[in-house]
Amino acid sequence: MRTLKAVGTSFQKDNWKNLFKEDTNLINCNIKLAPEYDNQFDKNAVRVTYENTHLGYMSKPDAALYKSRFGERSTELKGQIEVKGETNTVTFNIDLCDIKNHYVYKIINNVNGCYYIGKRSCSCDIEKDTKYMGSGRRLLAAIYEYGIENFTKEILYSCESEREAYEKEAELVTFKGIQDPLCYNLVEGGSDGHQRTLKSLNELWEQIDIISYLSFYRNLEDMPQNELDTMEKSLRAENLNLKSSNSKIRSDEDRMKIWDMNFKRELIRLKKGQTTKERMVNVFCTCDITPLLDAISAQPCH
Repeated sequence: MRTLKAVGTSFQKDNWKNLFKEDTNLINCNIKLAPEYDNQFDKNAVRVTYENTHLGYMSKPDAALYKSRFGERSTELKGQIEVKGETNTVTFNIDLCDIKNHYVYKIINNVNGCYYIGKRSCSCDIEKDTKYMGSGRRLLAAIYEYGIENFTKEILYSCESEREAYEKEAELVTFKGIQDPLCYNLVEGGSDGHQRTLKSLNELWEQIDIISYLSFYRNLEDMPQNELDTMEKSLRAENLNLKSSNSKIRSDEDRMKIWDMNFKRELIRLKKGQTTKERMVNVFCTCDITPLLDAISAQPCH
């Protein structure tokens, strides 16, 4: 929860004077935040009003966050209005902490110059979202072949909304663009190019580090059968121990650990020929693991 202060109140002096004839300090009064659709200077402009009277605006950064979370909906909340001489202030509390950051990125293969362009939404600061390196099938296959250390990630655009990020992606990843032999993208950019057929994991699990599972599977290649068996049994024992110690109340973190160990066991079984990709997709239907499994077996793009 953040305490915000309306800006631009000096431009609404007449409105203030009509509402307040003398110095005033209103605590816990009803404030309304209303998106302004026809503002030519800021497409995300959000008015701050009291008793249907325009008193000021949310700041541009806060308005962008507001629009990302609430869209075009107005919001009523409690605030404080203070009139002291020529000074007019409006403050209010609003929760914007769970807003996601949206951006368009480019992954470049430093060995052969191939690249991938995509859109990403994350809960952390964009600069800290370093583990995510795309999810395109040809891209993951290339990362599996060349190694993650040979790829560079660039942030092309920081966007104020998911819709804007999709629009930017659509501008960059065109039908003509994906014909480029250096391009890893298989479909045109934009929201229409991202069909979701499987439910994603719990919100906590949205940022699964796919690359770590590719590395895990790669390390299995040179491992003898007896070591594979030992690792599988160890994962099973850890899994059972975690389940038994948290049988009644299990945190999201523990649930993720259990999912992680189950998935690694299945990767070992896949390596040993004791399961199939189709079965794994059905077992782990809470997460779209198809790109990862395709990356393991696909022919890399050069």
